[in-house]
Amino acid sequence: MNLLHRFLLLLPLGALITVNLIAQEPAQPSASFKSQTNLVLIPVLSRFGYGHVGPPLATALSSTANVWMLYATLSKRGYFVADAQLKRRIPRLALAALLMGVAIFGIDQLLDSWLNGRIWERYLALTALVSAGIAVYGVACFLTGAFVLDDLKILMKRRAQGS
Repeated sequence: MNLLHRFLLLLPLGALITVNLIAQEPAQPSASFKSQTNLVLIPVLSRFGYGHVGPPLATALSSTANVWMLYATLSKRGYFVADAQLKRRIPRLALAALLMGVAIFGIDQLLDSWLNGRIWERYLALTALVSAGIAVYGVACFLTGAFVLDDLKILMKRRAQGS
């Protein structure tokens, strides 16, 4: 299993990690937990055959644990209650993330020789892979109904008012 395949296993968790950015103040105590978890996981994962993949994997795992702790704390205190819109969107976002992962896995197979080629070939292939992932996720979010065009209009309106 190469480096890219290991990262693909964690792609769906990326959406959950962004929850941490939304509620910074309640997450402050968990920042030390995240650091401590990284300090423990990095040497453990590196020792058990993950090598250079150990640090990013440790960061992803500790961020995921941090998100779940943040969710549990906010829910327990009554600061976070999932509304109907969130309950409708979460499975659709998960499906979009899964579709993106499948697409990236397939594109990785097509670009394998480029990803293992000269440095400039690697940069081009990686740029194509990331761009394709972004495009597939964006389209999948709309096709699954996780987002609709009105959502973008509302966001653009808010951004224009905030500037």
